[in-house]
Amino acid sequence: MTSLVLAYAAVGAACAIAVTTDLRTRRVPDGITGGLALAAIPLALFGGLAHFAASLGVAVAVFVLGAFAFSSGLLGGGDVKLLAAAALALGYPLALGFVLYTLISGGALAVVWILVRGRAGEASVRLKAALLGGGRAAIGTGSGRLPYAVAIAAGATCSALSTFVFPAMRIPS
Repeated sequence: MTSLVLAYAAVGAACAIAVTTDLRTRRVPDGITGGLALAAIPLALFGGLAHFAASLGVAVAVFVLGAFAFSSGLLGGGDVKLLAAAALALGYPLALGFVLYTLISGGALAVVWILVRGRAGEASVRLKAALLGGGRAAIGTGSGRLPYAVAIAAGATCSALSTFVFPAMRIPS
């Protein structure tokens, strides 16, 4: 097995557990994200120190940008950690496509979530408040929050498909 297959397997397993937990409790436990991050270190080192440094840089950038989304209420803390750990596992340049596919999936999921819950007006007010710095933007509270681990899993799936099955889906780096 190549390190790339192992990386996608680790990300897929972590996402499967995270989705199940997120749908039930709207939380992504630290054990899942920490386990993925620990598994990602030897996978990133397999490509050499330069690859490890680039992968770590991408993961840190994802985490920092995710921290801003968390502070605005757009993402949960577990979602941010899962994104960063998956970015570290996939490494540079695959992590860039993974993040882009996750953002696209998250947007689609948010639209469906808002339409199904019938809260388009409330969501637009909260998003406007978050973008203008006036408060938290989460769609609802408690069980009403968007299970973003689903979008992360969809991003990982699209990234894996672009790597192994449909090269035309690859995002140029």
